[in-house]
Amino acid sequence: MTNVPNQHWWRVAAVCLGLAAPSVLLGFTPFYALIALGSLAGLAATHGASLRQTLRMLWHANVLHFVGAVLLVCAASTWLALDLNLAVQKLTQLAYVLIGGLLIFLVLREMPGRQVQLLLSVLSYSTMGVVLLTLLDAYVASINIAYALHGNRADDPYRLAFVGPLLAVLLPFVWAWLLAQWRKGTPWARNAALPISLISFAAVFVTGGRAGWAALCLATLVFLLVAGRYHGVILHRRHWVIGIATFLLAVLGFGVARDLNVVGQSLNWWHELGLNGWWRLDVWRYGVEQWLQHPWFGVGLQNYRLLPAAEGVMMVTHPHNIWVQVLVELGIVGVLAVMALLLYVLRCLWGYAKGNVYGLAGLCGMLAFLVASSLSTAVLQIWWLSVIVLVVLLAWRVGWSTGKFNRRYQSSKIVKWLPLKFMKEDKSSD
Repeated sequence: MTNVPNQHWWRVAAVCLGLAAPSVLLGFTPFYALIALGSLAGLAATHGASLRQTLRMLWHANVLHFVGAVLLVCAASTWLALDLNLAVQKLTQLAYVLIGGLLIFLVLREMPGRQVQLLLSVLSYSTMGVVLLTLLDAYVASINIAYALHGNRADDPYRLAFVGPLLAVLLPFVWAWLLAQWRKGTPWARNAALPISLISFAAVFVTGGRAGWAALCLATLVFLLVAGRYHGVILHRRHWVIGIATFLLAVLGFGVARDLNVVGQSLNWWHELGLNGWWRLDVWRYGVEQWLQHPWFGVGLQNYRLLPAAEGVMMVTHPHNIWVQVLVELGIVGVLAVMALLLYVLRCLWGYAKGNVYGLAGLCGMLAFLVASSLSTAVLQIWWLSVIVLVVLLAWRVGWSTGKFNRRYQSSKIVKWLPLKFMKEDKSSD
């Protein structure tokens, strides 16, 4: 049995890691501080023999080989970079992410199951807190709230745009936690789960970032489909109607928070794409043209911003697309290495998703990350990479401890959402 001092350290680690990702709304410093504190507290609670066993397991993990291959490509690209200093700076930051990821892996691997549940609860509550702060910032005309959350960007009408992708990655864990609470028979969850899910869904639209909108819609669809197939979640027709109504009200709520003209501009991007040309397409086309001049290892990490200006192309610090950025900065070799890593991670998450709702949350979070990174968010931002590393490792921890998934809830029916009714065992599926 774990002794009392170690239990205290594990609680500290669980609370800090649970608070870390949502704290990005308050700034990057609290996020990194919570990650560091949670990792150190977890290491303080581990035992030497068990830690050595975890290190041996990590050394033989396939994912570490894929990550190593990506870092080798990054090192080669850095050596051939247009500006060596910029590339070395980003490579150093990636090394910090790797070290942090390894520490989180060790801590989560050793963390007792009860403390993992505490971590998931803290993550869910703090994410709901971010939803509340987002709604307050959007609808309450308080300069104090805006400055407290965004500092010098308080006057920026798009200051909440980065919150949309973050919530799209984290909200599946909230939904999975609500589903788990409902199954436990928690009284408040039976009444509050559906309203909380709908309000959190609508909050992403209030942020105004179209990348977050697209990421959330995909994450929501995958969550409902896989939960219906493997976890006994059934949707009634009325719940689909409620969901569609929530979507429409969320878009209208965005207009109320901003301006109806802004809503029209946000929803009119297909018109921009067809008639006037979408500026991101020009940026992506320009990036591919520049890649052809450095096809194998690219121009180097963070060196996209040094490319020469082109007429009619908006010059930005990154191309707003994960694949174009990797192609330009790491070349075709980098694209192959990153693609292999992502496919392996998605394959593992799919296995976890079939056996545990938190594994499903990790899969949805990863898909939301890829969608947001393909439309806007710079994939090599350290906070963004750190968030997805934490999400994937958390899904791995819960999925790994679950083992083979229980087929009791496996069904092909996909209608009904909260309040949930769990299907009886389908003997015909055995």
